[in-house]
Amino acid sequence: MAFKRFTDIRWEEGTCVSIGDDAFFVEVGVARVENPVLRKICDACPINVDCGEWALRHEEYGFWGGMSPADLNATRRERGIPYQRIDYGLSCA
Repeated sequence: MAFKRFTDIRWEEGTCVSIGDDAFFVEVGVARVENPVLRKICDACPINVDCGEWALRHEEYGFWGGMSPADLNATRRERGIPYQRIDYGLSCA
């Protein structure tokens, strides 16, 4: 599978767009908990695979492509995928 750049993924087609980010980015302790509702939403999403592949390489928090942070870490280890943090240029300061 060829990996897509962030700008090549059609994020606007994601099911989560109509739901909002808040459901997918909960407190760190809570995000580790299995969430069957988010998994069902992601399973029906047309960009599920691209979203998950992006997250495996670049996302540490949140629920992406049907995977919790713990799932992402486990899949990275299984597939030997290195995590590369992306600086989005956002600052809380």
